[in-house]
Amino acid sequence: DRMSRNFFDLIKVYELVEHYGKEIHFFRTGLVIKADSPPDDFMRLDIDVVMARAFLLRLKQESKKGTLEKAQEGHFPGLAPYGYKNDKETHTIHQFDKMEARWVKRAFELMRTRQYTLDSLRAKLFSEGCPKKVLPWKSSLEKWLRNPFYYGAFMWSGVLYKGKHPPLVSKAAWDDANDAL
Repeated sequence: DRMSRNFFDLIKVYELVEHYGKEIHFFRTGLVIKADSPPDDFMRLDIDVVMARAFLLRLKQESKKGTLEKAQEGHFPGLAPYGYKNDKETHTIHQFDKMEARWVKRAFELMRTRQYTLDSLRAKLFSEGCPKKVLPWKSSLEKWLRNPFYYGAFMWSGVLYKGKHPPLVSKAAWDDANDAL
């Protein structure tokens, strides 16, 4: 039945039937499409695909509306960034992961001193015990430092929202680290 959800797959169904002599059975609807199927069966398949496409477009629209509403309420509508935890019951982010958060905080503290490049900051964090899997590339470190989530805001669809999650660093610390960066 997945083959009746979009136009691309509909073309593949027709190709399988018309060029390769295959017989396609649709479990959900009980429809069987083969080379000698009546035209009404082909039309029924076409209508099923159009209806499925309309359903998926509505679902996509509702999903976007829901995530935007969540963002406007101050809740980040995605996965928690490093240093935070997702609450599986409320689907919000409301607390730190203490083991992870300390490395993010430390990165901001060190960058604020203006004595580090991304490479040297990464090396310093590793020398202090930060696991290498946490910062596989210096771009990971830059993402931490540039992410407004850590001072209590977040970007969603190009708009900066004030978050309801607890900030990990102050806005001043974030600004200082970003100036230094």
